[in-house]
Amino acid sequence: MKMTTEKSPPRAPLLSGPPRKLLLQESGLELEGTVTLELDDAVADIAGPYKVRIKRDNEGRLKYLKVKLDRSMPPGKYGSRLKSANADIPVVLEVQESIALAMSPSQITVAGCNGTKVLTSALLTNKGNITLEIPRSHHLGIYDDAGVETAFASTYRLDEDDPIELFGNFIHKLRDGYGGLLKLRITKGYGALPAGLSRRVEIEVALQKKLKPQHHYHGVWSLFNSNFNVAISVQD
Repeated sequence: MKMTTEKSPPRAPLLSGPPRKLLLQESGLELEGTVTLELDDAVADIAGPYKVRIKRDNEGRLKYLKVKLDRSMPPGKYGSRLKSANADIPVVLEVQESIALAMSPSQITVAGCNGTKVLTSALLTNKGNITLEIPRSHHLGIYDDAGVETAFASTYRLDEDDPIELFGNFIHKLRDGYGGLLKLRITKGYGALPAGLSRRVEIEVALQKKLKPQHHYHGVWSLFNSNFNVAISVQD
């Protein structure tokens, strides 16, 4: 007696990536003419407006297919269908985690005397698809804006020809321009920030006593995978 084995159903083609760039992972799909995406009802309610973009080779064969969903579409796998003039193919949308935080204004700018605390505010927008937990306390290194220029000028004026001595002086002067760690504390607006939402945060900036009056300092505030410039003007 001849035994037969049941074949498993074919695997649905996969489109994978962050919400704004889901790429078709399969090759050889025959999709003629205009290609559209039909989302399952449960998916359509949360996917928002979407776009399908395709590229074809010189012979008209599908070379590239990208689906662009709403940026806050939650991570997960979702059922859908690709439709064209000659095909109706079930596909799986694999939406990956996307972390994107924006700030307005894009730079924190404060002025004050050393040894004091200055208050400022900014609008944070979660442009990713997961909730971000905004910490309350932060710190970053800051540097004198004139530090590099001062280091070059000091080294140029040095009555010395030894390259090691010259380089050592340059590094020493660069280190003099380091302003230490600047402490930021979010006094209002810290905590969970859901995807797609914005919130104004109030920020307390503690200016160190070692900062020099009439000097300007700069640094970079890293928050998740975003970097924001910080500019400090120290007053008398």
